[in-house]
Amino acid sequence: MKTKSQFKYYVQLCLALLLWAGLYHVAKPAAEASDPYLVAFLRYLISASLLLIILRVKNGYWFPTLNSKQW
Repeated sequence: MKTKSQFKYYVQLCLALLLWAGLYHVAKPAAEASDPYLVAFLRYLISASLLLIILRVKNGYWFPTLNSKQW
């Protein structure tokens, strides 16, 4: 049972590695074709949007809220 849960994490780690490694091949032509600041802004905008969608699906809310004890 332990090996199945470990396998899941290895697959996720390899997927993150492949996505991270593929970024250079996508970002270089995009930065050459347009403004590098625009490419960086769009990259972070897409990433933040995807993370907010994942947060919404997993937890049921868009933005986390803090109560007085967490401050």
